[in-house]
Amino acid sequence: MPAMLVALGATLAFFAVQLRLIHDGKTHDRPGRTGDRLWQSGGALLLGLLTMTLFFTMARYASMADVSNAVAAAQDHYRKSQHVVVHSRVILQHHAQDIRYKDLDDRAGPYRYQYMGFRLIAKSPSRYYLVSKTADYKSTKVVVLPDDDTVRVELS
Repeated sequence: MPAMLVALGATLAFFAVQLRLIHDGKTHDRPGRTGDRLWQSGGALLLGLLTMTLFFTMARYASMADVSNAVAAAQDHYRKSQHVVVHSRVILQHHAQDIRYKDLDDRAGPYRYQYMGFRLIAKSPSRYYLVSKTADYKSTKVVVLPDDDTVRVELS
């Protein structure tokens, strides 16, 4: 918000100077002089710099807010994310803690192995990003699974 107020104030100041340079208080307008044009160019440059500062400041704020939200979610053990049960054709190699594993033999069809205790933190078009439901901020191991026919992901 402070950066936006600074940019708004600079914009108003620029247009006030521009109006003052164009109109001299009488009924007619005076032609632009070289000095007036330099003031206008300097003001326009200042506005451009303030606009870039505004966008840079807002981008930094959004980045810091995202990091803060991610840390808060991790410290809360990802309680607001969805529970995941993974059914797999092959044994999954991962380093996540407290994941329960079941071998369902041939009765489960092609998805023989079942993994419980994951939570979904993100989904891209081709991957699932999972963590253990007991993971915290300092010991989080992210498990990346492909979104293909080797695994079936059940969200609850």
